Amino acid sequence: LVIGNEVETIGEKSFQCCNGLTSIVVPNNVVSIGGWAFESCKGLIRIEIGDGVIEIGEFCFSFCERLSNLKIGDNVKHIGRNAFDYCKGLSSVIIPNSVTTIDERAYNHCTSLSSVVIGDGVVDIGTEAFIGCDNLSTLIFGNHVQNIGDFAFCKCISLHSVVLPNNVLAIGNGAFYGCKEIAAIDLPNNLLKIGWEAFEGCEKLQNIEIPNSVDSIGGHCFKDCSSLMSVTIGKGIQYINGNVFEGCGNLVSATILCPIVGSWFRYSS
Repeated sequence: LVIGNEVETIGEKSFQCCNGLTSIVVPNNVVSIGGWAFESCKGLIRIEIGDGVIEIGEFCFSFCERLSNLKIGDNVKHIGRNAFDYCKGLSSVIIPNSVTTIDERAYNHCTSLSSVVIGDGVVDIGTEAFIGCDNLSTLIFGNHVQNIGDFAFCKCISLHSVVLPNNVLAIGNGAFYGCKEIAAIDLPNNLLKIGWEAFEGCEKLQNIEIPNSVDSIGGHCFKDCSSLMSVTIGKGIQYINGNVFEGCGNLVSATILCPIVGSWFRYSS
């Protein structure tokens, strides 16, 4: 596919289900790629998105199952919902610093994806953005991420450790649910809220320290973290739902600095 120098917009569904396409170079004169533009192009292997592109539309490259070579231009600001979902051939993604928002389900069930580098411009990671990325083992966050959406990394079962930047304010419901290989996670000192089931089923997590900045923790947050042995709960907690540590049968040490104590440790022994 050759896209001319006069083209500024690739419209919605322009090349949907064009299974014969194998390679696309989007030139710098193109500003936006519409929703579903290349959805279900089953033969597509390589995409190079030029530096003129600002917007990648929803479902744009969804179900391009053979896509293995992807370069995103340096001026893209927004990656739409489901933009690359079920791109099962992708093994690595570098999201440039220009991107501010990764929309919901943008890379969901990219089952070969093993490495993700999130640029410094990203502020919001949407709901289920990387859900079901079974092979994701390397995850590098940009410095300005503030919000990790609900179930954003749910069942990323190959993640071993997570380092969150200091600007993260909220971890959504189920954000790391079922990430059973995570053994270590450092919660940043500016964090305010941890959602329901955020780390439920992180079976290898051994220690957790909740900083003083956190004011609320959702129910079942650390449920069934069966290797968890030590917990420190900061003094800033104002609200905490029940059964936060349910099923944490190896928990032997809990340091509680906040004035509120409830049914957090129910069924934890």
